[in-house]
Amino acid sequence: MVSIVIPTYNRPECLQRLLGYYDSYRNTYNIIVADASSDEVKKLNKKTILSFPRLKVQYLDGYPEGIDLSIKELDALHHVNTRYCVICADDDFITPTGIEQSVDFLEKNPDFAVANGDYLHFGLRNDKTGKDFYWRKSYVHQSIAFPYAETRLKYHLSNCSQIDAYSVRRTDLMKRVFEEIIKSSVDRRLFGELSVTLLTLIYGKAACLDVLYGARDVIRTRSADGITLGQLLKDGLDNNEYIRFRELIAKHLIGQSQMDIQESRILIDDAMSIYLNRKFYSKRKKNIMNVVTQRLGRFLTFLSLPDWADGGIRNLYNTPANLLTKNRVPVSPSRKGYEDFEKMRLQVLVHPRTDI
Repeated sequence: MVSIVIPTYNRPECLQRLLGYYDSYRNTYNIIVADASSDEVKKLNKKTILSFPRLKVQYLDGYPEGIDLSIKELDALHHVNTRYCVICADDDFITPTGIEQSVDFLEKNPDFAVANGDYLHFGLRNDKTGKDFYWRKSYVHQSIAFPYAETRLKYHLSNCSQIDAYSVRRTDLMKRVFEEIIKSSVDRRLFGELSVTLLTLIYGKAACLDVLYGARDVIRTRSADGITLGQLLKDGLDNNEYIRFRELIAKHLIGQSQMDIQESRILIDDAMSIYLNRKFYSKRKKNIMNVVTQRLGRFLTFLSLPDWADGGIRNLYNTPANLLTKNRVPVSPSRKGYEDFEKMRLQVLVHPRTDI
């Protein structure tokens, strides 16, 4: 009933550990790998896929390097023939248990458009005993079950809740959302994931389930550089890129509510102002350390260091401090989600990243 779409780009170790993770469950999964890597890396990825004959993998390798991620993802979605789908970044994990429970919930609750669960952030570093796996629980997750589209949208932005592009959705809605975003020509680097979330919430409720759903690697890469949404809109919401984004959301909002176009624009502006203040402009984010790291990031970009050096330095100053402590609550076999956690931990230890 569900397909897992994995966009990948020049991270063969990550693809290997992710496919190894799904293979460790000894089940057959519908997996679509959308590969825009270099020709050399594509050869490695093909060998990796062939090494997991138990997995049902559809390999799409006709994408050129540098293709827009949203265009690649939409093309991959057109190859999905299951009722539900989930996109999983090649350097992340989404647990089979989380996917299965999300699908089961959506089957039983047709007024919900999206489902996910709890997330972890994880990392790997060397210590005196060898490789050490670090993790912490991340994101504030909560269901958004208001009956009206405008209330769901406003609540999500006002609370910075986490219903991301990697949640389980119905395939027909996912395709429609991506098609509308690409057709609108919004800046997908700045507004892509937010647009996916808001359009989904306009068409249905969101569920956050009590299940270990996913895990994200803390490693930062150069793709995270460049101007942020907060920097773009620091002088107000009259930026042309923002207006294009707002018109996309407003068009769909008036179609699913009793609001007119002007009312929808005002609601989106007000909610986005709260969102930006909480996510980008809070006093916590304006401390001197944040200023130093921003300047260091720009300086590293200017230096154009080799990827291994650039990524290594960024990882040092971007890694959350509470991830680098050993005073963590252990995950024991008696705890819910232990099997999913342990399987991903072993894959990370066996296949450490080299693209940093």
